[in-house]
Amino acid sequence: MGYKTVNLDFPVKRIIQKDNDGCAVASTAMEVNYLNGTSYSYEAMKNLNRNSTTMDWAYIASKCNLNYNRDPLSGDSNFDTLKINLFSKLYYSRIPVIVRVQGSSGQHYVVVNGFQGTLPFYLNDDGTELPSVLGATTNMFKIVDPGFSDHYTLADVIAHYNGDLKALYVYTKK
Repeated sequence: MGYKTVNLDFPVKRIIQKDNDGCAVASTAMEVNYLNGTSYSYEAMKNLNRNSTTMDWAYIASKCNLNYNRDPLSGDSNFDTLKINLFSKLYYSRIPVIVRVQGSSGQHYVVVNGFQGTLPFYLNDDGTELPSVLGATTNMFKIVDPGFSDHYTLADVIAHYNGDLKALYVYTKK
């Protein structure tokens, strides 16, 4: 079919983490605010999370009237495996996604809020044009980072932590 440029950008407002290990709290506040149109601060989300920086993802979903799932359901994965589901949430579901990057320098949570890149498109059986994500790279996924103002792509975070994408934390509206 040919190649097309895909530009997705979801306006997620950055919330700065206030604790060294508070990136999941800040990322969750950003995601919940985007989905629900709320204005949780870092402190308010941490308080809602029982004053902990270790996120209770399902508990927050129930308190904020959202659905929640994790990909993979348990354990860890990698970018090549997760990029199809990550892109699908952005492209088809039109929602940003919280992700965890882990490496030799630690772990970090950020919100993937967009995609910019050229992908091959193909026709499915009913003639609909669909993108093939197999050639997508980490520098095509745009992020909002609660801990670093100079990280703009998933590639930036992966390089900083000398690691890989390990999991997706997906909230959706009920």
